[in-house]
Amino acid sequence: MNEIVAKNLAGTWLRLVNFVIDVLVIDLIFETITFFWVIESAKNMGFEVMTNMNMFFVKSFFINSFYYNLIILCVFVLYYFVCEFLFKGRTIGKFITGTIVVTNEGKVPTTRQFFIRSISRIVPFDPLSFLFNANGWHDRWAKTCVVKKNNFEAEFQTEN
Repeated sequence: MNEIVAKNLAGTWLRLVNFVIDVLVIDLIFETITFFWVIESAKNMGFEVMTNMNMFFVKSFFINSFYYNLIILCVFVLYYFVCEFLFKGRTIGKFITGTIVVTNEGKVPTTRQFFIRSISRIVPFDPLSFLFNANGWHDRWAKTCVVKKNNFEAEFQTEN
């Protein structure tokens, strides 16, 4: 790992804040998708007017389905991949906390590395892999890490 990268690694607490913010954003996206899916499902089931009872019935049917789990996994993976790819290593959480994903050498990760990071997040217990190490499994497998953006960029530009 590059010395400047190692010096500017985001700590466990900062990573936790990133995770919480991103999960809230993902939940908002998912709830929006769920809302429109429930409305459409209700129409297909013959409910012309959605009452609270009808909404509860349709949503509880939806939540217990295989599709619910599949959609939430897809939203989770797509959120991280799209954000980190489009914003060159940043998600909403990383923008707020001032962090960024870089390779172990301090460069912008490749599309493949962003994909590996994103898909690895669905591995059970991946969030717990940060308890004893600042780099979790999805970082190790993709050969990336999260650094404090401003400090890292200032030191990296000075060195190069």
